[in-house]
Amino acid sequence: MPSALAKTEAGVAEIRARSHALPRHARTLLVLVDGTRSADQLLSMVQGSSPADLALLVDAGLVAETSRSRAPAAPAAPPAAEAAAAPAAASAGSGEGLSYRELYDSLNALAKEQLGLFKGYRFALEIEKASGIEELRQVAQHLVEEVERAKGESAAQMVRRALGLKR
Repeated sequence: MPSALAKTEAGVAEIRARSHALPRHARTLLVLVDGTRSADQLLSMVQGSSPADLALLVDAGLVAETSRSRAPAAPAAPPAAEAAAAPAAASAGSGEGLSYRELYDSLNALAKEQLGLFKGYRFALEIEKASGIEELRQVAQHLVEEVERAKGESAAQMVRRALGLKR
């Protein structure tokens, strides 16, 4: 089974800082790398990209191969786990019960799930630009507002609970 590619800490920092002069296709691939997709899947998502673009990211230490056996469960598990734990987290305030990684993973999963591929991609960019937990909380609030506009109050409430946000 092919392994998936995941961003390294340097890859996450690169999205924010843009310190490498990456070609457009390589930068787009970097944004899409989420630990669940193989190289072939990523290349099929970015028209005009090549294995050389991925090799550039790997050589620069921005992405690395990861075990695929644990990757698919990660995006699906956090929203359900956070939804069950939301009452305790919500009483703590605006997402304060979730760690940076939990909020990051939940935001990525919920954005795609609730808003679809294109709007979810836009949120993926916002999530990657966030430089800390407070900025992630702002993205989370923005996601709730978008879900409410697109799907109504009931869906927005579910997202709020999953992210540990107060109304």
